[in-house]
Amino acid sequence: MNTITLWFPLVLTFLAGISTGFGSLISLFIREYKRSYLQFSLGLSAGVMVYVSFAELLASATETIGFLKVNIAFFNGILLIMALDFLIPHEYIEERIRGGSGDRKLMIMGSYRP
Repeated sequence: MNTITLWFPLVLTFLAGISTGFGSLISLFIREYKRSYLQFSLGLSAGVMVYVSFAELLASATETIGFLKVNIAFFNGILLIMALDFLIPHEYIEERIRGGSGDRKLMIMGSYRP
């Protein structure tokens, strides 16, 4: 067995574990809990996960149309979804929560807080 094929995945796994540890160290420097910190960090980690998930698709698309065009299209898609989130009214969420719907806990789990 080739030693490179053995060590390469082990080094990548080690780097992923160390990165998680360094990321959790950030929480030690936060003096007081704010909901906005949690929302920001969860949004950032979700964005990283989505980008990593599509990295394989991006690699095959990069071969056909190029790295710059693929990444511009990807991040434009993110901006489009963000714009739609801001432009579409969310009154139905507020009305369901005020109306005493049984989904109150589910509706409050996101970033919306009544």
